[in-house]
Amino acid sequence: MGILSKLARRPQAAAQQGSAAMTPMSSELIKWLSGHTSSGKAVNEKTMLGVSAAWCCRRILSESIGMLPWAIFKKEPNGNAEKADDYWLHDILALSPNRDQTSPEFRESKTMGLTGEGNAYSLIEKIGRRISSLTPIFGVKAHRKDGGNTNAPGISEGDVFFRFNDRGRPIDLPRDKVWQVKGWGPSLLEGLSPIMAAREALGGALAQEEFANRFFAQGGFPAGTVSYPGWLTKEQKVEAQEALQKMVGGLGNAHQIALFQGGMKPEPWNTMNLEEMQFIIARRFSVLEICRFYRVPPHMVAELEKGASYASIEQMSQEFVMFTLMPYLTRFEASVSKWLIPAEDRRRYFLRFNFEGLLRADSKGRAEMYASGVQNGWLNRNEVRAKENMNRVEGLDGFTAQTNLASVEKIVEGAVGKAVDKAFARILAAREMERVSP
Repeated sequence: MGILSKLARRPQAAAQQGSAAMTPMSSELIKWLSGHTSSGKAVNEKTMLGVSAAWCCRRILSESIGMLPWAIFKKEPNGNAEKADDYWLHDILALSPNRDQTSPEFRESKTMGLTGEGNAYSLIEKIGRRISSLTPIFGVKAHRKDGGNTNAPGISEGDVFFRFNDRGRPIDLPRDKVWQVKGWGPSLLEGLSPIMAAREALGGALAQEEFANRFFAQGGFPAGTVSYPGWLTKEQKVEAQEALQKMVGGLGNAHQIALFQGGMKPEPWNTMNLEEMQFIIARRFSVLEICRFYRVPPHMVAELEKGASYASIEQMSQEFVMFTLMPYLTRFEASVSKWLIPAEDRRRYFLRFNFEGLLRADSKGRAEMYASGVQNGWLNRNEVRAKENMNRVEGLDGFTAQTNLASVEKIVEGAVGKAVDKAFARILAAREMERVSP
């Protein structure tokens, strides 16, 4: 494919990613191709991690999903579901997905893909028909075969295939060789990239960081000019600029006395200070913008809003689980069912995350959950001990429930029985009194 035809395809791909319409000669196309933003800063997978809020948001999402264990379950005919430890896919997902990663590390890598490129890809290796390894890969693009855009074997017309670079060499792989977890977006092939969607906010944050560093590198003084009563040659300009930079530039020269010669006169270029620029407010707003893109509560990235209380933070933490983590988890669960579990097993086997991982560091929360389970009859005491990695104890396998939660029928039966017992006891007492009376 020639360079012109490639450029012709780029705007179409950008439109699928949610970008505005672009012509091949527009500045917007040049920006999109280079990753540059209006701030002049290039935004990509590496540079965006230099923004502390973006680093923190992606780390929170990745580690939160990584710490939630998942397992394969089997549906029973009676409607129950039991953990299928003996199913062939369970060990790969729950214990060792590949030779280099643990299961939590694998989930973190997949989530990094979703929060970066908008898609998470893994290379599938098989022994026979069964998967033997899942290895995360990045920089993958999904395509649909249309004419001669690929000659790789095993890919028919209209099939989806995945292209990535292996040491500079493009490789096209069919659907059964790559596991894709697609992020949010309207495209049938790929999810939208959060980095591309948030590139202007990220570029602004990078520019603010660089501005602050340069400002303090100059000792906190704004930039200025030096006027000269005559004209300087090109060589004299270069020499004067170098001399001035050595004399007043950098932290080492901050608050030092500068000597100007030959009629040179320093004049301020910009007298606006950081407070007048609302610099701190702008930096704080950039943090909120990035949190908004990733739907992460600001308090989780150490940005405590005014008026935030313990109750409001607790509510925001619950919303984080419900509205931020749950969409990611359901994507993983649905993707495993569709692409990894064979079609003949999908009605019997499924993947589920275990939310108890969120309570692992919350002893009070665990205690309240266990108490509710034991008192309401959906957990027995040995099951609680097993969840806490404690040994089983004989006699604790029975289910218990509070008596005040018994059914109305049981309460009536119990009340009638007690009334009969009391009446019988009164009769016996009366007879005993008659017997001992003179």
